[in-house]
Amino acid sequence: MPSEDEFQAALSTIEEYVSDVGGEVAGKIDAVDGDDSVKGFLGRHGGSTYQVYGSPDELYFRLQAKYDVTREAAGMVKAEGLKAEDVAGESGQLEVEIEEEDLKAGLRRLGEVWRSKSGEERAGFAASLTRLLARDAAGYAILKTDGVPHGVRVVKKIYPYEDGFDRRRFDDAVMTVLDVLIPARQQLRNAYDVTGKVELGGGSAEDDDTTPDRAFR
Repeated sequence: MPSEDEFQAALSTIEEYVSDVGGEVAGKIDAVDGDDSVKGFLGRHGGSTYQVYGSPDELYFRLQAKYDVTREAAGMVKAEGLKAEDVAGESGQLEVEIEEEDLKAGLRRLGEVWRSKSGEERAGFAASLTRLLARDAAGYAILKTDGVPHGVRVVKKIYPYEDGFDRRRFDDAVMTVLDVLIPARQQLRNAYDVTGKVELGGGSAEDDDTTPDRAFR
């Protein structure tokens, strides 16, 4: 296992690489997860964000990104009950504030849309999304509630203690994750017809989430 000094050096290197590969450090991760203390960063690259974090008890860091369409669906549901002139933002799109109860309404809407599809349509969507997620060297999960798919998580392990770990390897890992996440995100938006409908505010956007997600071990 790495020493504390080696772990801190790896954190410093990764923080530097997050900025060096054309992105920015959008937040820091410092939390206790089970028996582990994990540290890392929230990185932003283009229009996407990702987490990269590790523990002194492991020889690798996790680099992962997640998308959940529920929040956008919640925005559409909430906007339907408002007058357009009352929620129009500077861009001309509808702007709504999202709270916890709105997320529940969004999830219900996704369930209604999903169940309105034929069995063949649902199977085709699931197969297409799985092919998309499985096409590269990264782990993945399809997020579901009561059988309704509403998000994806993509993860790749990186090994900052190995000889040869450099900016290029880090950048390759970031792009591997995002190159899978971005089209999967669009496929989910298309399936539930939420693309570009509403600007969201309020709540805690997943893009700014610094809570480590240890679904992959």
